[in-house]
Amino acid sequence: KLGVRIKTISLFGFGPLLFSWRSSFFNGARIGFGPLPYGAYVLFNDSDLKTLKTEELDDISFAGPHMNFVMGTLIGCLFMISYGVTKPALIATILGAILTLRPIKLFALYAILPFVAVYLLGDMFRFESMSKSVNEGFLFAIGSRKFFDFKDFVKNFLLIATLMNISLGTLNMLPIYPLDGGHVAKRLADRTLNKEKLPYKLLFIYLPSAFVILMLLPIIGDIRKILSFLF
Repeated sequence: KLGVRIKTISLFGFGPLLFSWRSSFFNGARIGFGPLPYGAYVLFNDSDLKTLKTEELDDISFAGPHMNFVMGTLIGCLFMISYGVTKPALIATILGAILTLRPIKLFALYAILPFVAVYLLGDMFRFESMSKSVNEGFLFAIGSRKFFDFKDFVKNFLLIATLMNISLGTLNMLPIYPLDGGHVAKRLADRTLNKEKLPYKLLFIYLPSAFVILMLLPIIGDIRKILSFLF
């Protein structure tokens, strides 16, 4: 919509694509899978990005979380229409609907999520938390007996999909670089903070590095858990 060309789309995983193919729909962009099993990403043509306004760049950064909130809202409504109103579904659906609004996203990013980010980083630094990972929820879902209870499979699937979309969107909006919320926060910091000073380096170099390392530490344990589910 904004005329930015796409170079690469990772459907799952960070880092260089392990294998990929060219997409005529995205004008020859490479689509594939990355080696590090966390999330996904899109790489754009840098020269196209330089022509955009800050608000347009923010809209691009918000696009991923925004779709999580839209999907969480729609699936939550479908769940409640089909199976009645429950407290978890109602709260998640209302939260998702509110967060689709751009002013609310900006307010959450700058006024609320910094405290969530500090709590999350502090919790991850605790020794017992280092044995867990961001995709623990996914592992719980596929290992849950309720999830594979085919009698209520659709009901459980809709509820889990609602909660996971809202959770993923919120996590991705945390003001921690290189998450999407971190990109928005970094653009503000680039205009207001001295890049050579400690506060800037702390926010966008040291803390993000610690966050990424803590996320990567449990990969071996996760692979073992995934294999235990499959075999």
